[in-house]
Amino acid sequence: MTNYFLNMNKLNIKWAIIVAMILIAAAFRILPHLPNATPVAAMGLFAAAYLRQSWQAYLVPFFAMIVSDIYVYSQNDYSTYSMNSMLFNSFFTYIAFGLSIFMGQKLLQKVNFKNVIVSSLLGSLLFFVVSNVGVFAEGMLYPKTFAGLFDCFFNAIPFYKNTWVGDLTYSAILFGTYELVKMKNPVLA
Repeated sequence: MTNYFLNMNKLNIKWAIIVAMILIAAAFRILPHLPNATPVAAMGLFAAAYLRQSWQAYLVPFFAMIVSDIYVYSQNDYSTYSMNSMLFNSFFTYIAFGLSIFMGQKLLQKVNFKNVIVSSLLGSLLFFVVSNVGVFAEGMLYPKTFAGLFDCFFNAIPFYKNTWVGDLTYSAILFGTYELVKMKNPVLA
């Protein structure tokens, strides 16, 4: 019976640390940052790697995203048009976020340096493609032609650089910090 409670405490502490790290990462979204250099994909990948119950791997980072989005949106004075545009684009952001979590569940079954880097870079690419399809589909900035699609993706290249730099940086911070915590507290392994 004692082992059961020790295992429960170990799981509760491990879960609390992982959730706290995701919530702290989400808070970084509200600090000044380069466009698209946020911890969004890193949060999803981190949750996918360490929250083994699939529903938690989606629920926790989506909750963190929604709360931080509410705060970000509340701090800006949007016109009805820009708020509708923001919500439309957020839909594609959330799709990319969910796909990153799904991808992370497949690629990060074994957490190591290579898998984290590959997952982070693929997550950046996934976000780039899905979010720009969203911008193009909205039809407000680019004509719905092949040339418009090309311009949409071409003009987003500077943001893509920020995305992968942010994803790699925040992935290194989240995964590296957690692995250091595990080294100092082997009971969390």
